[in-house]
Amino acid sequence: MVRELNFATEADTFGRLRFAVFVDQLGWPVGDPSRQVELDKLDPTAHHLGVIGSGQQLDGYARVIQGGSPGGLLLQQPVFAPLLPSGLVIDATMGEVSRLCVRPGRLPTDQPTDAEVVQLLVRAIYDFALARGIVTLYATTSDTMSGYVNKWFLEQLSFMVKAGPHQFEPGINTYLMAVDVTQGSTVPFVRQYIKL
Repeated sequence: MVRELNFATEADTFGRLRFAVFVDQLGWPVGDPSRQVELDKLDPTAHHLGVIGSGQQLDGYARVIQGGSPGGLLLQQPVFAPLLPSGLVIDATMGEVSRLCVRPGRLPTDQPTDAEVVQLLVRAIYDFALARGIVTLYATTSDTMSGYVNKWFLEQLSFMVKAGPHQFEPGINTYLMAVDVTQGSTVPFVRQYIKL
């Protein structure tokens, strides 16, 4: 089951999943080590999508921020300034996907499978964007990011590079990518992948 998560009551749940992936697995210097949660100032006004698996565990997660939100977008934060295209107008017709992840330690026999969790999240992101009038979705990724969300994967979903590469860390190319949601949802591979 995929549903929107409630920040007020479920932030610790998805914050722990994000900590397990982005801090423990990927080594990002973010989050609160004492509580083992990864949350930031963008979360209170963002939308949080979750795949709930067997045993009511959060198996997958993605954050979507619609342009014009009070907290702003991740790509508007100073650290991402080198990737922000000049003259980019940020309004409610754009959105940003970030922090997509799958719960670590899942078994190969778990249902849905890891690949299916990602597929469910991508479908939920497209549905959310289409329902909210989001025309363009942005994502920041690299060549080497987690196996689920990297440049190659987003290219398969019709995302195109808008800026980059930029090396925030030596040897790691980071890109700003975007997709026109209405056009992307007509591409045969995308339609088949997200079962439109």
